[in-house]
Amino acid sequence: MDVRERHGAVWALLDYTNLYYDIRNLEPAPESEYRSVSYKETEKDQSLAFKSVEQLQKVVEEVNIDSYTPSGGG
Repeated sequence: MDVRERHGAVWALLDYTNLYYDIRNLEPAPESEYRSVSYKETEKDQSLAFKSVEQLQKVVEEVNIDSYTPSGGG
């Protein structure tokens, strides 16, 4: 786990998505929710999740909002 301090907050990198979380918003899971997993199983789960993130990034990149005209007042 990578931990960094920035802008007066402490951030922790908890997973393979490279997202940091403010530790003030983290809560440890109860031991009853822990389960043993093999390294192979963990690697497979991370690989599938990473593919999902990559697919989502492609969708976001493909969306072209240049032709949208905002409507309504603000």
